[in-house]
Amino acid sequence: MASWSFPSSSSCVAVRPILLDRVSATEPSWPLMLQAAGLAQRNGSKLALSTAGRKALASSQASVLGTIWNKWLKSSLFDEFSRVDVIKGQKSKGRVMTALAPRRAAINGILRLCPVGAWIDVDDFSRFMQATGHTFDVTHNPWKLYISDAQYGSLGNNGFHHSWEILQFRYLLCVLFEYAAALGIIDVAYIEPTEARNDFGDLWGTDDLEFLSRYDGLIYFRVTPLGAWCLGSVEDYTPTPIQPSVRLSVLPSLQVNVVGGSPSTEESLTLDTWAVEATDKSWRLDRQKAVGAIEKGCDIAEFRAFLQSREDQPLPETVESFIKATEKQGKALKISGTALLIDCENAEIAAMIATHRETAGLCIRAGDRQLVVRLENEEKFRNLIRILGFGMTV
Repeated sequence: MASWSFPSSSSCVAVRPILLDRVSATEPSWPLMLQAAGLAQRNGSKLALSTAGRKALASSQASVLGTIWNKWLKSSLFDEFSRVDVIKGQKSKGRVMTALAPRRAAINGILRLCPVGAWIDVDDFSRFMQATGHTFDVTHNPWKLYISDAQYGSLGNNGFHHSWEILQFRYLLCVLFEYAAALGIIDVAYIEPTEARNDFGDLWGTDDLEFLSRYDGLIYFRVTPLGAWCLGSVEDYTPTPIQPSVRLSVLPSLQVNVVGGSPSTEESLTLDTWAVEATDKSWRLDRQKAVGAIEKGCDIAEFRAFLQSREDQPLPETVESFIKATEKQGKALKISGTALLIDCENAEIAAMIATHRETAGLCIRAGDRQLVVRLENEEKFRNLIRILGFGMTV
């Protein structure tokens, strides 16, 4: 497999790994991966952390990311190929799409062979997969898949010589960009997808398409040290410490000033996590922000080390007190579960359900007409109240 120097082009964007405490709701893969790993569960139309998810907040990011990746490999929750939404017919009747686990296993296996830290052309990677037999199928029947029109645009019309570039390769790009990169398994280099690839122009119905998938702009990737560990290529992983690029002055007033150098992106993010920015070169430690960071699983002891490594003098006593008090207060309450709040038609129904021998252990009263039920007990609770003759609607 050929390795490449990273292209120095202003149109090419390198995407760094996304950490757990910086998850964006716009990342469509994250909610799916968290559910596949058992770290989140549906609560009506929203997602809530599961018991395992809350425990994961106190675990190392590397171990959590590794767990998510390995559980996602076996999950059947979502077919990533549906994100290539130009290709229709994926949910047609019959066995159209293949099982997910073999596809992912093929990609995972070849990623394990990649050198760590070397930029790799995705087209070379694709050819290497085919040459070494690490292949997979996306569909049982390409005639069911089509672009624009089910009859004229059927992919079966063009024969199997198109299948890898149009089907398997687009699936590969999606997995690399939206899943492996999101977890920090790889870094990616991406350009605008418009006219990035010209391998689909002879397909019927593509005359007006500027790209076949949103992932067509993926050009290069490289396996990260974290990725090599998650993939099982190496036995140990030690996060690379952030090298200080600034000198700080930490004042008794809880003010943090830059007195030398300029903060890197990582340093600015760290300060913004625990403090309120006053100017472009000063922050003030903030109790509310710091408690919020601890709630998300951040370790204030690491922040203390961050400050001390950039300050020539010992931290002021007021700052030490702030850190100790915040650590204690940030863990003062603990979520023991997620619950449903249920309104009953009247107080008599609420009392009957709350005291009935079958349902009493599954709910508690919350006022005259309301009951609280743990989310994990919802299905059992529903079944029992139906036996009692009651139904529960949203």
